[in-house]
Amino acid sequence: MPVSRAGQRVEVAGVSDARPMPRPGEGGAGGVAGPVDPDRRFRALVEASAAIIWTTDADGRVTAAQRSWEAYTGQSWPEYAGDGWSSVIHPDDLDRVRRAWGEALDAGARIYRSSFRIWHAASGRYRHVAARSTALRDERGRIVEWLGTFTDVQDLVTAEQAAGRTAAISEAMLASSPVGFGWVDTDLRFQYVNPALAALNGRTEAEHLGRTPAEVLPLIGDRVAALMREALTDGGISGVEFSLPDERQPDRIQHVVASYFPIRLAEPPAHGGGRPQTTIGVGCTVVDVSERTRLREALGAERARYERLASADVLAVFGGVGERITEANDAFLALLGYDRDDVAAGRLSWPELTPPGFEEADAEALKELADTGRAQAYAKEYRHRDGHPVPVLIGVVALVREPLHWLAYATDLTAERLAEAERRRTLRRAEALARFAGDLSTAQAPDEILRTIAGHLRAVFLAREVRIAVAEPGQPTLHAVRCADPTGDVVHERLDLDADLALTAVVRENRVLPDPAEPAEPGEPTEPGEPTEPGEPAGPGAPALVRGICVPLHHADGTPLGAMQLDWAVPVRRDDALDSLLATSAGLASQALQRAELIRSTRATADLAARLSTARTVPEAIEAILAAVPPVLGAVEPGLLVREGGRRVRLCHQGSVPSGLADPYRGMTIDDPRPIAECLRTGERIVLADREAFRRRYPGLVDTSGDGGLVTTVALPLLDVGRRPIAALGLGWSRARPFRATDLAVLDTVADLCEQALERVRLAAAEHDLVSRLAGRLFDTVGEPPPGLDVAVRYRPAMTGLNLGGDWYDLIPVDGGRLAVVVGDVVGHQVEAAADMAQLRTVVRTLIMLGVPLGEVFARVTELLGRAFLGTCLIMLVDPDRRRVEVVRAGHPHPLWVRRGEHAEPVGTARSLPFGLVQETVPPTVLSAGPGDLLVAFTDGLVELRQRDYPAGVAALGAVLTEAAGRTADAVATVVMDRLPATEDDQALVVLRFPE
Repeated sequence: MPVSRAGQRVEVAGVSDARPMPRPGEGGAGGVAGPVDPDRRFRALVEASAAIIWTTDADGRVTAAQRSWEAYTGQSWPEYAGDGWSSVIHPDDLDRVRRAWGEALDAGARIYRSSFRIWHAASGRYRHVAARSTALRDERGRIVEWLGTFTDVQDLVTAEQAAGRTAAISEAMLASSPVGFGWVDTDLRFQYVNPALAALNGRTEAEHLGRTPAEVLPLIGDRVAALMREALTDGGISGVEFSLPDERQPDRIQHVVASYFPIRLAEPPAHGGGRPQTTIGVGCTVVDVSERTRLREALGAERARYERLASADVLAVFGGVGERITEANDAFLALLGYDRDDVAAGRLSWPELTPPGFEEADAEALKELADTGRAQAYAKEYRHRDGHPVPVLIGVVALVREPLHWLAYATDLTAERLAEAERRRTLRRAEALARFAGDLSTAQAPDEILRTIAGHLRAVFLAREVRIAVAEPGQPTLHAVRCADPTGDVVHERLDLDADLALTAVVRENRVLPDPAEPAEPGEPTEPGEPTEPGEPAGPGAPALVRGICVPLHHADGTPLGAMQLDWAVPVRRDDALDSLLATSAGLASQALQRAELIRSTRATADLAARLSTARTVPEAIEAILAAVPPVLGAVEPGLLVREGGRRVRLCHQGSVPSGLADPYRGMTIDDPRPIAECLRTGERIVLADREAFRRRYPGLVDTSGDGGLVTTVALPLLDVGRRPIAALGLGWSRARPFRATDLAVLDTVADLCEQALERVRLAAAEHDLVSRLAGRLFDTVGEPPPGLDVAVRYRPAMTGLNLGGDWYDLIPVDGGRLAVVVGDVVGHQVEAAADMAQLRTVVRTLIMLGVPLGEVFARVTELLGRAFLGTCLIMLVDPDRRRVEVVRAGHPHPLWVRRGEHAEPVGTARSLPFGLVQETVPPTVLSAGPGDLLVAFTDGLVELRQRDYPAGVAALGAVLTEAAGRTADAVATVVMDRLPATEDDQALVVLRFPE
């Protein structure tokens, strides 16, 4: 860059000036060399300096060639002229350099400092440099140029990065190590603990710092402090074991092994001597050996080995580059049977030491290592030099990611694997039994429980085939399932209880039946993978060998519930352990099957209650009892004996009862000696466990039930509210059925439900009959229809309540041979609704008879009675001679019109407010009827049901009318009332038919 001094132009930074240089020997007076020119001295200094010297003008622009810049960056003049120099700045640093240089130029800073990377031509890469410049000013203080240097600091930066990486590696190893590390100063106050040691001590890292062992570890702190003092004076102490309560799990003992060693730092060497050392504190390592200690106690024979491992404080450490292992400590080499010569010769690599099957685990660890710089500890195996696998727990940390330099530690898991193998046989069965119990607890239906039992018992006992059978109370068959190899699918079966099978024999005899097994050959396995020793069983008293066994399942009182049968492909020893497991499994299966039976019975009882609750008449209640009671107890051939009047009784039964069983009960009287009649006379429950019990109680009496194939029978009395018998329910079973206390309680529940239903429907029938007779007396003013018109009326009160409702109809003769038909409905069906209905019926009848025009009737009713009621009303004025009908409607359902040969359709009328709110004239709708036409008026109770919407109800009524249209009005009305059910609302119906 140009520098101006005393009117001369001087080029700095290795560029010669314009003046000739004096030759050697030339000088001032007498040829003696004079003082060296300052510019020449500066130029020589620049050329001799290792730094890059640079100059710019006052605006920071390079205006002249600079040799040291060219030599370092490879740029040639004028590439870097102006601000061309910025092209060799590293792109990541360029914006920062420009911003800082601009701020220095703007501020006129005396000194400018910065560091960044520029291109180094010789090495072909960017290198770190430190820049420093100063502003040169003239006599007025104005900046005339900038002079500066670039110093290559790449080696310094590299050294700092290496030091930082080394520190990071150390910190990462300490942070990720499962071994606790820490150190205290000479006053025995903690200065550092890693996360593992903090966790072992049950304190945070911050809670350690500045505190003594006694303050951090109240139980063992004094002993730890004594050991640390000993280490300060006498040297390292290894393998000290502590046992103390685990603060994380108070019910467990924590076992750790600790080592203590002095920490000494080397001082600078003394003059003419070695390097003295200064002791700054005590370091410690702590390893949690709790699990290994517990395994040591459990394994017995391995105890000595575990004690050595727990106290050795040994950690296998090894490292390498890529897949190659380049360094390893003695612990790692001993673990796998290699030596240091193998490492030095490069014979050890990660893949070569790993047996097949761990490729995926290694790949995941390497990916995690590349992504995060460390891999969480995971279990794998290495191959020992002699070929056997060595299980290890390994953790890895990346020292350099590219290329990958890594360091790993490994813990030998051989002892843990041996312990696991030792427990495997017991755990396998225990886990299978736990799954069995868990799945049984959630199974509900009998089929689901049977499938669960059969499927799980194969796993619990390692059986080739399992069969489970359950006896249905009083039935001649067993419901069985079979689960066998190779698929393990469950097959359902029905077995005759008298069949010559192990399952059926166990249920009949209620005892265990082992199948005899042939003597096992030496070495023949007793279970898959567990061969017998040669010559077993040996001597008397050795456990018997069986290929199959069948065990009964019991009710709580010990009576047989079913059976389970196990068959093995090879003989198994029937020892105490097998018998205990069989008893446990049978107990679980029995409980589950009893629960299933209880659930089934409860659901059947709920179904009985639901069916009885919907019965509205005595026949419906009897039908529900006969259909829904047998499933509750698994009974067959039910019969219900009811009184018919006087001494006559009648046996109600389903059509499936054989005639040979039903016919002898026809024409019975209350004095009949048989059990069901005795039950109805006396109100006593009669349970006959078998036909011998019948003969003992009724000697000489013909056993009709026994002749019909029944073994156990029950006669159950049904009583009214006064505890008088009103019916007797007979139930039977084709095999002997025991009645436990729970079964008798179910009988009592069934009797209560049936008694309540019968009493309710009997009372409802009496109420319904009374209300029907009251309505008949109220509507008896209806006279004979006029000639030329066929009329039928019906009224049916609501099915519940002893109240006349608000529905009504009226037929009013009008002059000229006409007939006014009125159908109405007042909201409600209590006494108030009936009173309103009677008043409205009278008022409407009077207005029509007085000749009030049809369209004004509703308004006149509102005028006379006000708005004290709310309802609907339909009036049809019929002229039979002219076949003309006028219709007005106030909120009432549209009448249905069935023209001859056509479908029923609603009659459209003028809209109006509900009855009681009409204040204006309602224009009548005029119809012209033809021969054979039907015109039907009704109230909404006939078409509205809870489970059916109104349009569907109207459609159902229309379908009935269409089907019955060719009959008389009375026949049509009968069909409608028969086909459409009674509801919770009363119903009124008027059918008009115009004869052909």
